[in-house]
Amino acid sequence: MNDVEERTRTAMTVLADQVVPVDLLARLDRAAAVRPRTPQARRWALAAAAAVVVVAVLLGARGLLHVPRPDVIEPVVHPPKVVRLADGASASPGRALMEVTLAPSGDHAAETFVLVTGRDEAIRVPMSAHVPHSYSRHLSHDGTRLMLQHDSASTPRLEVLDLRTGARRDLGGKVGYCPRLSPDNRTIAAWEPNAEDDTLMLLDVATGERRALRQAEHPSTSMNSVCTDVAWSPDGALLATPDGNDTVVTDRDGRAVDRSPNKYAVNGGQSWSPDGTRILLYDRAEGHYVVRTLSTGQETSLGDSRTASSPVGWAGSRVVWLAGSPGDQRLVTTDDEGRDERLWTRFDVGGRTVHTVSWSSTLAGTEA
Repeated sequence: MNDVEERTRTAMTVLADQVVPVDLLARLDRAAAVRPRTPQARRWALAAAAAVVVVAVLLGARGLLHVPRPDVIEPVVHPPKVVRLADGASASPGRALMEVTLAPSGDHAAETFVLVTGRDEAIRVPMSAHVPHSYSRHLSHDGTRLMLQHDSASTPRLEVLDLRTGARRDLGGKVGYCPRLSPDNRTIAAWEPNAEDDTLMLLDVATGERRALRQAEHPSTSMNSVCTDVAWSPDGALLATPDGNDTVVTDRDGRAVDRSPNKYAVNGGQSWSPDGTRILLYDRAEGHYVVRTLSTGQETSLGDSRTASSPVGWAGSRVVWLAGSPGDQRLVTTDDEGRDERLWTRFDVGGRTVHTVSWSSTLAGTEA
């Protein structure tokens, strides 16, 4: 379907939604007493209907008729305008909307907090003896789990915390760098430690079985400070991973379906749009962020923002950015070209720095 056909279909859908239902029996009674339309009158009616469609298409082409993307369900739940820190801690706060990790500061070590529905205070999640300090962490797609990696280069132990019950899975002592939990919570993608080559492994959460997905052709870039560049698609069918300075997208059998030269995903699975058609990447050669459409390879620059530092995910069809400096950090949204900035939520966390942030599909929206 080409662009004109797509706009025509959308315009017709909008017009159909505006049709007012009528009483058919009453209409038939009235029609019996009315003289039938002449052929000329019918032609005029058809011409008028066609004109309405043409006008709607032209308005859509000029951007005057706003119709949201039909394949993305915009989120109906939004974070509170201000996120504060609650007193105390809990390993079972419930299904979470958002994870926020604060960087070490003064007497404070790095701490991870989660925000649950109906509260504007984020609850601190205590670490365990198995993973006393986390090098990387992220919230699962459905908000029920927290994926953690121990902060140790020699023994990067893995742990999955169920936020509903507080139960922790140590995965039989399995280790790996930069783990990423699949959207169905069944598989962990992680880099194999102590291997001669950079091998990306898939670990079955239930059985502990491991298999190699692929080997990077060049030294991987996944050892950055927050492990952002291993990214499951929303349906779990694809995985974007670094390969030297590039990002390669593969299926679960390791077959490459896309390659983005000199770029990397910005924030794990948050980098994918809710419908899985686009991905947020950083272009290291040009020094800016882009939105890449996988089906065409087309890339759109997100532009340069004076307030927002980096994109960290999606809220429906809008891009979410981390903005501000420590003491005044916030999340803002823009369109997919970096324009029309709006406040999403602000962090009231004193002078501490928001180090990482991730959120569930409840805030991100889903594929229609």
